[in-house]
Amino acid sequence: MQEIKDTHPPQGTVAVWLTGQASVILKGSQVTVWIDPFVSDYLELKGGPARAYPAPIVPEDVDQADICLITHEHDDHLDPITVKAIASQNEHAVFVAPPCCEELLWKAGVKRERFVPAITDEWKELGGSESSPSLLRMNSLSLMRAATTDTWVI
Repeated sequence: MQEIKDTHPPQGTVAVWLTGQASVILKGSQVTVWIDPFVSDYLELKGGPARAYPAPIVPEDVDQADICLITHEHDDHLDPITVKAIASQNEHAVFVAPPCCEELLWKAGVKRERFVPAITDEWKELGGSESSPSLLRMNSLSLMRAATTDTWVI
């Protein structure tokens, strides 16, 4: 996490860290975004497969998050141990996810007011204030998966 804290990308650029599985950290000049945070051994603890490689950080060290994007409800994309750590150690962070993830986020310790539903074809502007522009502008897409249509955050 110290590397993330010490990295200051110039305006208009982004630094990227891969933390294993589908988990990615993006840091711009004013915002740090976590996508599908999964840095615990949650799957192994519940009887699933062990990580092929250890995560480069542990959930307890996650103290740099402004926005957390969850693409869908699978445990390796919505890891309740990591989400709980982000929610408790980053009091201003918001969590953007498809509506089907709301209950899982709540159970992981995310307060309902910090949840932003990702609705297909609906633009969201996150962060910022009345006097400054949003820190992130995003849209959700509807994708086909396993013969069902789900909303994934893209």
